[in-house]
Amino acid sequence: MFLVNAPKMQLGLDINGQAEPITKADELEGVLNDLIDAISTYSDMVQAAAIAPGPLMAALLIPATTMLKGKLFQVKADMINFKSEKSFTI
Repeated sequence: MFLVNAPKMQLGLDINGQAEPITKADELEGVLNDLIDAISTYSDMVQAAAIAPGPLMAALLIPATTMLKGKLFQVKADMINFKSEKSFTI
């Protein structure tokens, strides 16, 4: 383990004069999960509302919301790849 305690640290060289900050992956994962859950809940409500007006509305909205929920599920599954196994911050 290599531990550095400094007010600011940069690993590597700037790309085009800009360094990119390290993300706190656990906090980002929490925010993204909250966002995905909110969009998923909204999708459920739209799908439920589409059934009431009639079959034409349901035929349009149900596939769209199903696709959206599938994409959200995939994003949630892919979030495990965001976390570094070697770099950590506090």
